[in-house]
Amino acid sequence: MMGRRIYWTMSDVRKKFATNKPFSIDIGEAPVQTREMMDHERRQILGDKVFEMNNRWQRHHGTYHFGDEETRSDNIPLTDGDLEMIPSLWRSPERIEPGGTRSTTIYEIDTLDGGTLVGVFEIGGKKAYLKTLYKRKDT
Repeated sequence: MMGRRIYWTMSDVRKKFATNKPFSIDIGEAPVQTREMMDHERRQILGDKVFEMNNRWQRHHGTYHFGDEETRSDNIPLTDGDLEMIPSLWRSPERIEPGGTRSTTIYEIDTLDGGTLVGVFEIGGKKAYLKTLYKRKDT
């Protein structure tokens, strides 16, 4: 990290997830154009918090959405390539909508396989965290 700019590559993200060991990467603040997509209340809650990407959600929730473990017929199983999209989902989503609570926001980005990558982000303390990630089939 140089100053407030974050430098990462997609292969760095994939390598972190492949280790199956706890990790954390500071992805940075949401850009202005992303914040402008949010409603006023969520913009205020988010403030200048940064997204800390880690694999706690994966060990707790995410395994049900990978490969043969995906059980929902309206979802497409996640792949390693989808994990590489997490920083882009945070920084350049195509759609944002309120989540189920004041501290959650749903980010969406379309994928090349005809699905929509959906990340539920939660604000907690000084950081934003990924609560869950799945890929929805577009109808």
